[in-house]
Amino acid sequence: MLSKKELLNLIETRQIKTELSSGFFIPPKVIPFSQNRSSHTEFELVPFQLIKKKAGDLDYYIPKTGNSCWIAPLPCANIIIKKKLQLKNPKVGLLEGIVKK
Repeated sequence: MLSKKELLNLIETRQIKTELSSGFFIPPKVIPFSQNRSSHTEFELVPFQLIKKKAGDLDYYIPKTGNSCWIAPLPCANIIIKKKLQLKNPKVGLLEGIVKK
């Protein structure tokens, strides 16, 4: 738990922002992390990374670790897609849908 002095220091150094009229604290921005588990008691945080893959004509992303796409561009999947896919209408993009070849 932070002491009052430590909290004031974080606010003064702008690591934590406040909305003075409301009394609320705004936490600093965070970068999404994936958890790598090396044992049942130990967690290591690693920066979120993506791998670009192809399924037929369709480019998509998968997370390097974990199963969540977080802030990945679409389309994103948590598994490797083995089917051949393509955009239904490449001019429109994902809004028209994806079809099997």
